[in-house]
Amino acid sequence: MYKDIDRIVPESKDKFFIDTNVWIYICYPTGYRYEWAQEKYDEFLKCSLSAKSKLFISSLVLAEFCNKCLRLEEKSWLDRYQKPECEKKEFRKTVHYVDAKKIISTIVEKQILSICDRVPDFFDSIEVMQMLDPGFKIDYNDLYYLELCRKLDMAFVTHDSDFTMIQTNVLIISANNKVHRSSFC
Repeated sequence: MYKDIDRIVPESKDKFFIDTNVWIYICYPTGYRYEWAQEKYDEFLKCSLSAKSKLFISSLVLAEFCNKCLRLEEKSWLDRYQKPECEKKEFRKTVHYVDAKKIISTIVEKQILSICDRVPDFFDSIEVMQMLDPGFKIDYNDLYYLELCRKLDMAFVTHDSDFTMIQTNVLIISANNKVHRSSFC
């Protein structure tokens, strides 16, 4: 089930699981060029908080967020100093890396964890091998997030258009036209 983010009015009873790409748009938009999407997700977050909706995050989303931000910073560092690609370990030795980690830590603490509840990962009860089946058209993490949302009765807020390739009973909310115009709507 897919819905355009503009058609969702958050309520206090709502539970939203926010995908990594949305956190990047809201908290670390340097990596994306779609300002309109950032504005829509930011507005949705503000409305959700105002309505006292519950927001959720998992350790995997947090890891993806931190890693993506660091990759963006590494690319920025390489571009700034006109360096060819380097080993991750070389970037980790730089002041730029240390500064980026401090900024990312502050964002995680003050902008994400301060407003989200942490969800258990249910790894012990998820059919891992089923999610690794080559017949699935989306990646493991995406299937994992859908399973968490199904188990905890949460809506999934994402900008990832991969979800157009599957049918699900989980409510998927997006500003991405490809998602809410999916043939599965």
